[in-house]
Amino acid sequence: MPGDSDLYGGEAVYAGDRIVGRLRSAGWGYTVGKHIGLVYLPPALSALGTPLEVEAFGARFAAEVAADVLYDPAGTRLRQ
Repeated sequence: MPGDSDLYGGEAVYAGDRIVGRLRSAGWGYTVGKHIGLVYLPPALSALGTPLEVEAFGARFAAEVAADVLYDPAGTRLRQ
């Protein structure tokens, strides 16, 4: 994803060549240093680490299912 770009929600989420949902909300996770998006997925695709792709800015970008709470417990990302 372009470094100075943010997701806004509404972007298509793919599993293989099939659209499986659209981001409902999205933004930059400052404490984890990653783009974060919320999408409702079919149960078969909801396991942690499931590879997905998000279409944004005319290209597809790798994504994966993550825990519902992302955080940096040691606060190291904030101190960099």
